[in-house]
Amino acid sequence: MKKNLLALVAFSGIVFTSCSNEMDQMVEQQKEKNVIGFSTYSMMSKGTPIIDNGAFAKNGSSFEVAAFLNGNENPYLNAQITHNGTSWNYANPLDKAYWPSESLNFFAVAPYSDFYPTAEGGKSAKGTVNYTNNNMVINYAVPIETSVQQDLMYATTAPMTKPDNGGEVTLKFKHALNQIHFMGRTDSENLCVEIATNGIEVCNIKNSGTLTATSASSTWAANESKINYTIETVKNNNNAAPVAINSTSAAISNSSNVLMLIPQSVTAWDLKSNASAQTNSYLKINCKIWVNNGGSDQDKVYLHGSPSTSESVSDGYEFMYVPFAGTSMNGSGKKITYTLIFGGGYNDAGDPILTPITFVTTVQDWIDEPNNGVEVDNPKQPLH
Repeated sequence: MKKNLLALVAFSGIVFTSCSNEMDQMVEQQKEKNVIGFSTYSMMSKGTPIIDNGAFAKNGSSFEVAAFLNGNENPYLNAQITHNGTSWNYANPLDKAYWPSESLNFFAVAPYSDFYPTAEGGKSAKGTVNYTNNNMVINYAVPIETSVQQDLMYATTAPMTKPDNGGEVTLKFKHALNQIHFMGRTDSENLCVEIATNGIEVCNIKNSGTLTATSASSTWAANESKINYTIETVKNNNNAAPVAINSTSAAISNSSNVLMLIPQSVTAWDLKSNASAQTNSYLKINCKIWVNNGGSDQDKVYLHGSPSTSESVSDGYEFMYVPFAGTSMNGSGKKITYTLIFGGGYNDAGDPILTPITFVTTVQDWIDEPNNGVEVDNPKQPLH
């Protein structure tokens, strides 16, 4: 599941100790006032969350935080922070750090499991993160399966000394990736489309890159390697099913497992060569298209694909290819919705699949008939 659109994480904390004399107690109490600990609260963002905003601050969620003294390349603090269902805590109590008299730069990344997966889970890391005293460098690859993609987030602060609010450091997490949604409609009322279950591929998309973040800015550099992502389509009563599209816009992609992508510029297939031989981007859509002139299956006239002749889930579907450009994918933290308007499309060779019936008219010139004389001196003679 994806995480929330925006979360704010604040540092505070309590240390419980047992001392043998009053001097030890005084020392521990003074340390307690100086601890960099944690609590958390969430804010609604102006965007639409993938799931509710409280999802980040929940039992088991973790992020990594690092802090540096100005000019020092060795981290003053580098720890995993985990939520226990009530508050944020150091995963390892030995990592607990205290406020120095000098200022600190803070950097954080989430989710922790993307960079340090547990051996028991049998999962591999999706990326690496390296810190210096003035930036954070994240190398990251978005998995091919949308069901295991995560909402990669990061946070930075300007150099700061101990705040007056009890030592809390507010970390404002930002979204590093873009989330992609698909909707669809037809361009006429009697045109209907059925998309096969999970029947859309977004082809030739860069899947990895490097994010460099400072306290003032962040930049992505996408790598050149490309893969194809399969869109998980909407479900019917939680069951996988084909997606029916008509002239009213409807969701195609499953909002619970949306596609997450590295920010990048996307150049569309130019139709000059086969789509399957391209390095530019296109959509590969497994679908049927028909015109329905009545209310029964017998009234369907198929323009692409064919009626089902068996119980096979793939029966009657055929592939359609559509050039896909995504200039809006530059920049991060965007929810981007693409609406597919069906009424065209191409085969793999770039030839049109649906050719509209168009009309060109000409008007024939008037034909002059020869002049016919009429006798009018005899009124009883009929006119011819």
